[in-house]
Amino acid sequence: MHFPLTEQLGIICRFEQQIPGRLHPDGRRYLPQILLRPIRGSILLGIVDRHHRVALSDEGKTGRARLVASLGSVRSQRPPYRLGILPESSAQSGITFMPTLLGHVHEVATMEVSSALLPSSSTYVELSLNIGVGLIGLRTNLTTTDFPGGSLAPGSFLELIRTRIDILEFVPL
Repeated sequence: MHFPLTEQLGIICRFEQQIPGRLHPDGRRYLPQILLRPIRGSILLGIVDRHHRVALSDEGKTGRARLVASLGSVRSQRPPYRLGILPESSAQSGITFMPTLLGHVHEVATMEVSSALLPSSSTYVELSLNIGVGLIGLRTNLTTTDFPGGSLAPGSFLELIRTRIDILEFVPL
């Protein structure tokens, strides 16, 4: 999974635990989950390692996690602006698998507007977002109803609701 701003992404965290996961219904695919605890924060992030990017031998180590959020809903924050990670209301055992992320745009790498056959135009974006504990990537489609005027710029404050987070890399320190 290529992401154009990968090198600038990073949250320093501890790889707390791996959960072996389940076999895919086809009987072949195996999706491990990992639990990451950002060093600057108390939340425990549950991440599905869809692309097998994390060495399970790194469990218990502290390192830099390069993460990209996708899916979920995106909207502009209203003042007072905040940075952080909020667990979903159904989070159990202090683990959040679909958190709300609050942050401001650090850099926009890709912004492609498309209006082909849609009632309103949409914009595909790839950007980095400062969420207070580090920079996370965001890859999503926005509609003009999400962002009237259709643009995002460094410094724009966003709220990502019930987002899925993928891991690109975990590098032990």
